[in-house]
Amino acid sequence: MELEFLMVKAVARCQGITPKVTMIACQKMHNMRLMPAKINPRDRAPDQNLKPGAVVDSNVTHPKFNEFYLNSHVCLQGSARTPRYTVLHDEGQFSMDELQALTYNLAFGHQIVNLTTSLPTPVYVAAAYADRGHNIYGVSQKDYTKSRTSDLNSSTLEGNLDFNRIMMDLSYSNSELRSKRVNA
Repeated sequence: MELEFLMVKAVARCQGITPKVTMIACQKMHNMRLMPAKINPRDRAPDQNLKPGAVVDSNVTHPKFNEFYLNSHVCLQGSARTPRYTVLHDEGQFSMDELQALTYNLAFGHQIVNLTTSLPTPVYVAAAYADRGHNIYGVSQKDYTKSRTSDLNSSTLEGNLDFNRIMMDLSYSNSELRSKRVNA
């Protein structure tokens, strides 16, 4: 993440601004399941899970990192997978309460449904677009390597991809869809 942080700062400098950057990593792929202390087994599933806005920021968090678990969504079925948020860098020196409130408020921005998302909406949408790009790239039958070396391994493959050609071939900028809105 150090490289990404430096890149964000460099782009900001090119624009003539010097923002204080706060980086938070969110993770849903963990084994921690949080639930209320008292559960009525006759309640519906949404009522048996943590309520939206519930935060856990002690006892089960990492001892050295600033971490919190924030359940921003209603889980309609099964156990809620509450995301874990780890503060990686905080130049703004926000309090944990401020970061938790900001993270929770960002979960209200989804425009397709009238519910909060499990992740902050910008992260949720970015993940959906990343999945979409991965799927489009996966069905493409073209070889986008810069050289036709047969002994490339996975650690060197990324350095040999022709990203400009991938963008020209697979993006919508050269298609009839370029001026159309994408929702879901």
